[in-house]
Amino acid sequence: YLQEQAAADGSDVKQGDLLYRIAPEDYQAALDQAKAEIERDTATLDYARSNLGRGTELAKSGYLAKDSFDQRTSTLRAAEAALAVDRAALRTAELNLGYAEI
Repeated sequence: YLQEQAAADGSDVKQGDLLYRIAPEDYQAALDQAKAEIERDTATLDYARSNLGRGTELAKSGYLAKDSFDQRTSTLRAAEAALAVDRAALRTAELNLGYAEI
């Protein structure tokens, strides 16, 4: 939604002058959500790393089944991928918020 028209129609403007401001609330909300998802998935990744570390020691000692170890490895990879998706969403949200001022 158009929030403000900074330059009147037909007026002279220079490069870099603000022409329009679009309501940034939706874009800011998307940015806030992306930041929160990074926090959440960072915690998930930290746990997955820790869990795999424990699993590695248990597997070396023969106290952890191969399937359980593979699950921990898969969980770590999934957490890494989720964080990569979150970071891409953050970049997109930052870019979109930047478009609120034309």
